[in-house]
Amino acid sequence: MHLETGERTEAVNVMQFLWTGQWPANRAPRIEDLRIEGLRAQDNVYLKPGERYRATVRASDPDQDPIRYRWEILAEVARAGYAGMGEKRSTPMPELIEKGDGPELVFKAPAQEGAYRLFVFLIDGKGNGATANIPFYVRP
Repeated sequence: MHLETGERTEAVNVMQFLWTGQWPANRAPRIEDLRIEGLRAQDNVYLKPGERYRATVRASDPDQDPIRYRWEILAEVARAGYAGMGEKRSTPMPELIEKGDGPELVFKAPAQEGAYRLFVFLIDGKGNGATANIPFYVRP
């Protein structure tokens, strides 16, 4: 419902509309698509260790607010618990990000084989945000 930094997501906007019949004065950005090398999450993304890749996000803001992008790469959590309760977040790996200041990310795949997840966070500067993620597996 809210990003870890407190911004309201589109889900909060929809709940307000359903409860009051009115959209908020300023709405959250929307993520429409997230891909790594043109592949979506359902395409079972496999990457080679240490190779360079490109991820892209297609997003919009209903109010045309400028969007700030933040990207993170984390190892997949080993045990998430029920509905993520009790999940301990993995440590982000900023050293893998070569360029990530907008809707395109250039990054290196981790050197170690295993399951990882790429996150993107969008912030509109008006208290709203959005997030999406895509899992990938690194193998030689």
